Amino acid sequence: GIKLHSDANFKTTLSLSKDVIQKGFLLEHLGRIIITGLRNEFPLIGPIKVTFLLDDEVEAEYERVLEFIKIRASKVKEASDESEPCFYGCTRCRSFSLAHACTVTPDRPSQCGSRPWYRVKAQAILAPNSVYNPSQIIEKGKCLDDLQGEYEGINRSTAERTGGRVTRVYLHSIFNYPHTACSCFQNIAFYIPKVDGIGLMHRGYTGEAPDGSTWTTLANKIAGRQYQAGAASFSIDYLKSTKFLQGDGGWDRIVWITPNLKKFAGDAIPTHLRDSLATDEDVKTMEDLVKWMSVKKNLPTDSP
Repeated sequence: GIKLHSDANFKTTLSLSKDVIQKGFLLEHLGRIIITGLRNEFPLIGPIKVTFLLDDEVEAEYERVLEFIKIRASKVKEASDESEPCFYGCTRCRSFSLAHACTVTPDRPSQCGSRPWYRVKAQAILAPNSVYNPSQIIEKGKCLDDLQGEYEGINRSTAERTGGRVTRVYLHSIFNYPHTACSCFQNIAFYIPKVDGIGLMHRGYTGEAPDGSTWTTLANKIAGRQYQAGAASFSIDYLKSTKFLQGDGGWDRIVWITPNLKKFAGDAIPTHLRDSLATDEDVKTMEDLVKWMSVKKNLPTDSP
């Protein structure tokens, strides 16, 4: 007889049935439910106090809460790989992907898209032994390659979390040592040799890329492992990262993208590249893509 509903505007609505009220349900009981829920998710959270503000008290406090939310959102948006003292690891998928260990940073979001870095950080600090959301703090260690995004600490943590199956990881490249994959990833970046470019495909795409790649063929290459021949998974939010595939040339290296991803990326795509970035609405075959690039990017039609 109790229902809680939260919407995207930070508003939570509580509904109580008449039966619940008649049986003596009090705000104290709701407070205990809230505390229990928080402790179940974050066992190390420390002392918790729940205060209910009613009637006129709400208006004054509401503005303060909105200001706090605004400041917090700004801190999250401005965070970068350089500003965070540590990175964070997730092994939620380890039960079915022994060669996968997710490293989550402000500039390299989790590939599933469901666990932003600040949430993984909170769980790594306040619920490190969680069975459902196992998370770890990853000490950065020495930066071995700033462009590719290779860190001593990530390599060490990945080796530990994969039982030695993977020992090196690039955060921002799909070549040589790309980030490992589970099977819950949102998108795939893949190399198209004939035009020396990279294609981007979203989960569930039912068509074919110009080189004949489909979602199934690409996903089967990388799922549950580290694929070293030029393919890697990534989240939708990574499209808007300032470090998006910077080790491979970033947006300048992208030659084909599914319409859904192009629409979501929006302003993240440099202005001078938006018209030249082909989708399946522009090209269907490799011959089409080569011709498209010869016109849009001034490349010769016999480009390798």
